[in-house]
Amino acid sequence: MSQNLCSRSIRWSAAGLLAASVVGGVTGCSSDSDSSADAKSVAEGTAASPKKEASKESEAQSSGARQASAQEAVATFVSAVVEDRRTDACLVMAQSEDGATPAQLGSPKLCNSNDPATREMQKNVSSMGKSFRPNNLTGASKVEVVEVPPTSDKVQVPADKIMVNGKPLDDVILSNSTGVSKEQLHVKVESVKIEGKWWVTNVEFNIG
Repeated sequence: MSQNLCSRSIRWSAAGLLAASVVGGVTGCSSDSDSSADAKSVAEGTAASPKKEASKESEAQSSGARQASAQEAVATFVSAVVEDRRTDACLVMAQSEDGATPAQLGSPKLCNSNDPATREMQKNVSSMGKSFRPNNLTGASKVEVVEVPPTSDKVQVPADKIMVNGKPLDDVILSNSTGVSKEQLHVKVESVKIEGKWWVTNVEFNIG
């Protein structure tokens, strides 16, 4: 199923938007597609084979998520999304501090809870995986992220700097979509340094 959209910005507090953005690919505002990207990788995340049973996400554990850099955090997150490891994706996600509201960080307690917002986020991470997952993926995946200079303690990594099994993420998304050109697709994963670790705080998904 394809979705018709022109702008989405996904955050922890707005995870419900995710399903509308990327479930099963997207249909954009015109047709056409192209592909290109090549860059030196400085960070990578690996994952096990895709899970066929979504219920197994509750079994995921907090086993040393790699968050020493923005590249590691983004690679860990994208790997988890591609492999439908919902709890692992949650564990590297955070909501930045906002005024009097303290930062909310992914933790085993939160990410394995039955909290409605957490369950919705995990469900939507699974939906996003349908767009992020290469069609020919078999066995383990490999995600590499090209270094992007940070602005203070924040980094926005464009999809063409994220490689999934050697293919730029934007090309993967396009291959799972119809009627969307490379020029129209704008996807970025935001990572912010909080309490000494890097966390994924936003996924911008815009068409137009």
